[in-house]
Amino acid sequence: MKALRDMKRTLLLGVGLLPGLDGTMAQGPLTPASPPAPMMRTLQQVEPRIPIESLPFVIAQPGSYYLAANLEGVSGQHGIVIGADYVTIDLMGFAVRGVPGSLDGIRVSGLRESITVRNGYVTGWGQAGIRFHDSSAPPPSFSRYGVVENVQLFNNGTIGIVSGLDGIVRDCLLIGHDVGISGRSGIVIEGNIVRDSATDGIVVMDASRVTGNRVINAGGRGIYIDGVNCEILANEVFDSGVGLSVRAGNRAADNIVKGNATNYAFGNNCQIDLILSEIPQTISWPARVTLAGTLRGVSGTNGITVASDNVHIDLGGHTLVGVAGSANGIEVTGARTNFVVRNGAVRGWGASGIRATGAVGARMEQVAAYLNTGSGFWPGRGALLRECIAQGNQHGITISPSSRHVTLVDLQILENSVHGINASNAEGLSVRGGSIAGNGSFGIDTGSGSGNSVESVSVLRNDSVGISIGSGGQVINCVVSANVGSGIAGQSRVIVKNCTVTANGSFGIHITGSGGIITECTVNFNDGAGISASSNVLVLNNVANSNGQGGGNVGGIRLLNQGNRVEGNMMVNNPIGLDASSGTATHNLIIGNTARGNTTNFVIRSDNKVGVIVSAPLSGAISGDTGGAGVGTSNPWSNVSY
Repeated sequence: MKALRDMKRTLLLGVGLLPGLDGTMAQGPLTPASPPAPMMRTLQQVEPRIPIESLPFVIAQPGSYYLAANLEGVSGQHGIVIGADYVTIDLMGFAVRGVPGSLDGIRVSGLRESITVRNGYVTGWGQAGIRFHDSSAPPPSFSRYGVVENVQLFNNGTIGIVSGLDGIVRDCLLIGHDVGISGRSGIVIEGNIVRDSATDGIVVMDASRVTGNRVINAGGRGIYIDGVNCEILANEVFDSGVGLSVRAGNRAADNIVKGNATNYAFGNNCQIDLILSEIPQTISWPARVTLAGTLRGVSGTNGITVASDNVHIDLGGHTLVGVAGSANGIEVTGARTNFVVRNGAVRGWGASGIRATGAVGARMEQVAAYLNTGSGFWPGRGALLRECIAQGNQHGITISPSSRHVTLVDLQILENSVHGINASNAEGLSVRGGSIAGNGSFGIDTGSGSGNSVESVSVLRNDSVGISIGSGGQVINCVVSANVGSGIAGQSRVIVKNCTVTANGSFGIHITGSGGIITECTVNFNDGAGISASSNVLVLNNVANSNGQGGGNVGGIRLLNQGNRVEGNMMVNNPIGLDASSGTATHNLIIGNTARGNTTNFVIRSDNKVGVIVSAPLSGAISGDTGGAGVGTSNPWSNVSY
């Protein structure tokens, strides 16, 4: 208790020491020095903008104006006339409404700049909804740096919005005008929706940018570029007369244009990147074309017709799908240059998948042609096809006689009803890599064409000859197997090197003309002779094993006529190892060959040049560095049976 009393005494003493509590502090005067300042703000301070409360209304001073209610126009009058620079009109979500006989909803008067109209509705005016340019008016009305944004305009009599120089029209909705948006030079038209225009949806002049707009059902042109140096980017145009109409010297890219009577009309010297959304379509200007998705053709016409140089088509992994009675999936007309198509498929067309017979230097890369009534691919002179597939067509690839110097690299040519490669009389064809299998006739047929080359290709299970090569051609490093006819059939001066030719239904390798080389090949289990040479052919260092599987007394190597040189070959397990028994098989040179296990190792008529045929003796057991009975002769030209 004593501690509690001491605490209270200490607190009271402390309070007594506070200033003024002991009555010693002086008091100030009670009368204020000046009247108190007003606490309320004026209406101008609360809302510094100027209200527009009735129409017609003329703006004569710069400033910020706004609507506080819906306003209705007067016949024979404009709604709001802007006669000053630096004016902003905020419609505040309200409408400026015209009446029958009214003029423009909002317009500038004189030469003005920096006018902005935003956030509301302009509807039912007898002329333009918003007009920032009128060169015919007395005095001319003309604005610069005008902005119209987030305004909806409906059913105004002529034009929805007329923009001046270097202005912006963005995020607006315009429905039911003669022309939706009309702009001068240097303007940006961005993110608007323009619908049901009687003539044109959007019209601009020089150095303008039209981007991200959506135009639907324009009776004339969806977007019309009436100038140069404009950019038309990522717009959508549907169901109009001409979707995108662009004069010379502009750039258009990534627009979706679909369902119009004519989708595109471009002038010269435009830079064009198309997203193709429907077919049929003719590309008659240089362009980069990308498919928007898989597209289906119509009967009686091509899918895409290329009628210009410098057209690149990226199928984008999508397919051009034909229908009954359709023509070519892609057709290139005339002697076009720099045509490229890549990365997708053409399927089910009534003619060919891709036909570019007149094109020069065309490139087709990673394209698949399936189930077309004609050829999968029909390239022209100097074409390059790389990593393509041709399957289930009439011919996988057709090459015309005039289409010289075509190059085919790493192709898969499968199960076409006639030839895999139909290149009869072609010249300078080069086929490198890939597989040609299961076709209904020849795997590769170059007919009597000269200077063709087939290298590192697998040619399997075709219903006639695997590879038919014309004069002066060559077949190198190929696997040719299980074809119904001969594996490789060549004419004059043909080179066949380092090939594996197995289990074909007739000859393995058959050279019918004069001259040529067959070297370092392995020729096994073919129904006819392994190697058949007519005249003046060098047959060098080959292996012919177990041929004659179709029956008959045929050779691993057979000579038909004169002048052949047969050297260093190995013939094993054939009915006849080397057969030169034909009545015309004379004056051949036969040296340094070996034969074993054939029914008859050598059958050679008279009048040939033949190294001594020696039956090599058997050696005794050998252990160490010496021994062996030799081959029965030291003559290096001898032929050896063993």
